[in-house]
Amino acid sequence: KKEIPRTRANFYIMQLALADLGVGFALPLNLLSSASPFLSFNTRYCLFETLIGVLNCFSSTFCILALSVDRLQSLHKALLYDSEMTPKRYVSIILAVWFFPLVLVGILPWFWHNELEDTPFKTCFTLYILNKDFVAYVLLPLMYGVFISVVALYIPIMSIAFRHLRTIQAQDV
Repeated sequence: KKEIPRTRANFYIMQLALADLGVGFALPLNLLSSASPFLSFNTRYCLFETLIGVLNCFSSTFCILALSVDRLQSLHKALLYDSEMTPKRYVSIILAVWFFPLVLVGILPWFWHNELEDTPFKTCFTLYILNKDFVAYVLLPLMYGVFISVVALYIPIMSIAFRHLRTIQAQDV
């Protein structure tokens, strides 16, 4: 039996797995809504099932962002990394990974959503229960911001990795 090392980076990966597991738990809620006419026409249940899925998706993307920042710091500041990344700092980063999606995607839509009666089909569809302005001014900018941040973080990571690869190849010659 091989034991998984308890590194700090694996802590981020565990959080990512929990967020992805949460997305998996949201799927039966969607199926339940599709199978039950009562739930399909209930605005609160529709909003709840939608936000569980969206919240976990955003928590997952924030975990990827935190993991990317962690990897860049470990490569860029290799000698200072262990002293700077204390357990307290890791916990605060993980709390932020879950707190910001919870507030922005889990709580805010409860005050800024459409009633099912105002939607085109009058039934639960993720695209219609969330207010257009919320999607346009909060959800999409958040999604694009995280995507651009991860891409921007991986450019120096790849640069460092290729530099190390060239160094290793030069030593083998």
